[in-house]
This record gives sequence, structure tokens and C-alpha cells, in this order.
Amino acid sequence: MAKRIVRKKTRRVVKWKMLFGCLLLTNIVLACQFSKVTSLRTINLVGVRHTERERVAAMQAELKGIPALQLKPRKIERRFTGQTRVLSADFRRNIFGTGSLTLKYREPVAQLTEASGVFVDSTGFVFSDPEIKPVVPLLKLDRGMRVTVVAMAGVINYGEIAELAVIVNKVLSGPNDRADSIVIEVADTGGVCLLMRKGRVILGTCEALSKKIDALKQLMDQNPNVFNEASEINLMAPDKPSTKQKPKEMP
Repeated sequence: MAKRIVRKKTRRVVKWKMLFGCLLLTNIVLACQFSKVTSLRTINLVGVRHTERERVAAMQAELKGIPALQLKPRKIERRFTGQTRVLSADFRRNIFGTGSLTLKYREPVAQLTEASGVFVDSTGFVFSDPEIKPVVPLLKLDRGMRVTVVAMAGVINYGEIAELAVIVNKVLSGPNDRADSIVIEVADTGGVCLLMRKGRVILGTCEALSKKIDALKQLMDQNPNVFNEASEINLMAPDKPSTKQKPKEMP
């Protein structure tokens, strides 16, 4: 007669430490997500203008009592990047009640003469900023090209105009020529001229801008009175610049 084999039951061991650890972790996550203890109490401001402080204070009042992890940084950043003068906004927060807001503003390289407080940055982006008064070249558009900041388009390549403004500020501005005394004039055909020292410098298209401005600087260095003698300097062919002499005064 075969012996009956009795299977020995294995005893299940509950890993209490792991279970308690998981419960504790879950509790901490839920607390961080929903506890008002983590709500913002302080926002550190980096690069934020004083004129923005009222807006930040109003924003902080709205966020009062909201747990930190429920705040949406991108949504808060859009409140500032909606302004054309703001290049970027970065908002961060932690569960200890502290947040930070960093703003970067656009740097102007030229200012439109026909619109107060309207500028062009180095990328050719047109923006408004009534709070600043930078010393930068002026941008004068043909009368037929006057449009709103929102709809600026047409024959102007603002990237090329911005490039010209940067070169003008770097090469031509100085003790005798403040940047804001130099006007970049754009015709309705897209042709570009410089107005400076009561004279006109014809550049033509925006091709070879550095070469054209270097040629102008060389002329000015060789003859400091060039604008007293010439009413117009043509640099459409920078290797062969030409001048239009002012009429001589009758004795």
C-alpha cells in the first residue's frame, strides 16, 4: 500500500517594511499634490522690472492656497510672454512654498521713427516697449509702408534691417555720431539709405552690408569732411563708391 504524501504548506511572510514604505511614499505624494501646506508663500524675482511687481503681486494672490504641484508653470509664463517686449519667461516652484520667476526682455537694435516706443530686435522681431529709451539707430519707413506693429510685412526683411542696425551701431556710432542720430531709411521698393550728418548714403539692397559700411567708414576716416563736401554717397558698388558734390555757394 502506497504511502500518502502530505504536502507541507508554505507560510507566506508579509513584508511589512516594504508595505509601510509604499504607504508612506503614497501618503507623501498625495500630501504634496493636495496639501495647502505646499502652496506658494514667496516668489523670487530675477530680471523682473519694477513695473511688473504689481502684476506679480496680483498673480501671487491668485495662487494663494493652491498646492505647488497643481500649479502649471507654462500657464503662468504665458501671462508675461503675451507682451511683445518679453523674450522669455521661466517660472519654477517647489513643495517648500518657494517659487521663482525669471524674465528676459528683448534688446532693441533700432527704433521706428513713426511709432513711439516701437523697436526691432536683433532677430528682426518688431515689439513695443514704452518704458525704454535706448540710444539706437532710427528706422524710417516710406509713407506707403506705415502699418501696425501686429501686421508689419511687405517688402521689408526686418532680419536684414536688424543686421544693418547692429553694424551701424558697432562701426559708425561714436563721439561724433550718436547711434540715434543715424537714420535707416527704407523705400517702398525695399532699397535702403542712411541719413547722417545732413547727408545721404545710398546702400541699395541689403546685400554685402558689412562691406558697404566698412567702405563708408574708410571714406570718413580718409576725409573727415566728406559730408561737408558731398550731399550723397553711393555705395551700391562698395568697391567703387561715388559721391555727389554739394553745389558751391555763389560768391
